Amino acid sequence: MSRDEVLRDIVRAAGLDQDEFFKKIAAPEYKNKLRINTEELIARGGFGSPTMFVDGEMFFGNDRLVLVEHRLSH
Repeated sequence: MSRDEVLRDIVRAAGLDQDEFFKKIAAPEYKNKLRINTEELIARGGFGSPTMFVDGEMFFGNDRLVLVEHRLSH
């Protein structure tokens, strides 16, 4: 997901403005947010993406989305 041509297709499919998207991901404030989020993930024991936390419980991977949905509904 770090190649611009791959991201461009995803941005287009999501209906986002490509120029705005690439401008923002290159901006220092967004790079800093990514760094902070990455540091938090590591501090919480996470190791990859997507990692989701629900009430402190960690779920890793797209295949865990059903478990996240179940956890959120209870």
